[in-house]
Amino acid sequence: MEKSEALAQTAAGLGASPDLDVLNDRIRQRKAAGGQLLQVAEQSLTRVDKLDVQYPARALATGVEGWVELGYTVGADGAVTNVKILNAAPPKVFEASASKAVSHLRYRPVVQGGKAIAVGTQVRIVYRVPK
Repeated sequence: MEKSEALAQTAAGLGASPDLDVLNDRIRQRKAAGGQLLQVAEQSLTRVDKLDVQYPARALATGVEGWVELGYTVGADGAVTNVKILNAAPPKVFEASASKAVSHLRYRPVVQGGKAIAVGTQVRIVYRVPK
């Protein structure tokens, strides 16, 4: 896993690529799949509330942009738990803001076999300075 991440970071330095995006998605899925939870794409879930992301004041004032990838569990009740940072660039700038925003999300529960179940998912939050 560590070698895969290192190679993906090196490749990212060469430029964007659909193949690189697929590789990064697979790496994120493996990291998030630590438990036995069913992993689902975040886009397949229905958010009950809007994702409310606050741009960190220092990053905004200095024009820093970046992203954070997070893995988390959506419980049978739709609440978010077990938020984990999977990757971030630049490091230690946006993680707290992203974690706080995701931890306040709620989803419609996922139903399987007539019963609400917990699922694992992940999301990438991108920070761009408003123009």
